[in-house]
Amino acid sequence: TFNKKEGSKEVNSVVALPGGNSQFSLELGRTWHALSVLFWVGNGICYVVLLALTNEWHRLVPNSFAVFPQAVAVLFQYLTFSPPATSVTGHYNALQQLTYFALIFICAPLSIVTGAAISPKIASLHPWYPSLFGGRQAARSLHYLLLVVYLLFTLVHVSLVVSSDLLLHMNRIVLGSASQSINGGQSINGGQSIN
Repeated sequence: TFNKKEGSKEVNSVVALPGGNSQFSLELGRTWHALSVLFWVGNGICYVVLLALTNEWHRLVPNSFAVFPQAVAVLFQYLTFSPPATSVTGHYNALQQLTYFALIFICAPLSIVTGAAISPKIASLHPWYPSLFGGRQAARSLHYLLLVVYLLFTLVHVSLVVSSDLLLHMNRIVLGSASQSINGGQSINGGQSIN
């Protein structure tokens, strides 16, 4: 376990889910958090390994500094409500490329290392580790700010998908089709495809 008992404070059960309101609720909440992290880290490792094995990482890793001014231009297009056309080839625009790169290769690893730095058990075993981030509270603040980044990304991402062309995006995600029809361009009862 990643926990070390830090006193017996009464904590609101909403904050310490699913621990309830007891002296152990914060500790139990940390345990559940640590267990859920195993799923997310495992999922992330599989994703990065598959990126490397399929050479899909080429779509995410910028190969020129020109991507930065291009990303600013795309951001300006979004902010003026004239977003660039949706790519049917699956290529990312410069802003998408930088955003996905930052989330996958910067924010996710930073979340892992700051999460470890705020663990009482790791702090007690390796007191030098939290000091790399300016102490446990600084690591905790950075960890929380990364959560805010993920939430904002999700909100903006889903809003853009819904507002740009939900049917096209869902067909590409679910069926691998660039069709804009409700059935993804699939034929019904062995007949002609409907577009």
